[in-house]
Amino acid sequence: MNKTKHWINLLRSARWLAAVALLLALAPLASAGLALAANVPVSMANYQFHPQVIFVRPGDTVTWTTTGQNEEPHTVTADDLSYDSGDLAIGQPYSHQFNTAGVFPYFCKNHGSPGSGMSGTVVVANHLVYLPLVIR
Repeated sequence: MNKTKHWINLLRSARWLAAVALLLALAPLASAGLALAANVPVSMANYQFHPQVIFVRPGDTVTWTTTGQNEEPHTVTADDLSYDSGDLAIGQPYSHQFNTAGVFPYFCKNHGSPGSGMSGTVVVANHLVYLPLVIR
């Protein structure tokens, strides 16, 4: 990867982290949280997690499923290695429950690494505040 692409990727990551930090900082100001499903789906297709960043409450479960056609096996692996799905075939789900507030990045061991390639983030907050964000 050339230096320009490296810096662009770092800036994009910094913007996402800043947005997540802002949401977590403003969470106590929310008068009422939004009701979210207890089980949040994430699809894996075309070497990407969809959506790449998700917001859930403590106790919610995220379920990842490979949905693309002719996909190679994917994994769901926490950056800190606290959970790992192993290789998942098309249609095979993997679920993980998030019980504590925080930011939990993950990646596919076959097509990414922590913070790059096929990677995503689960943000767990007691109160979620949705603000319009413009990321250019």
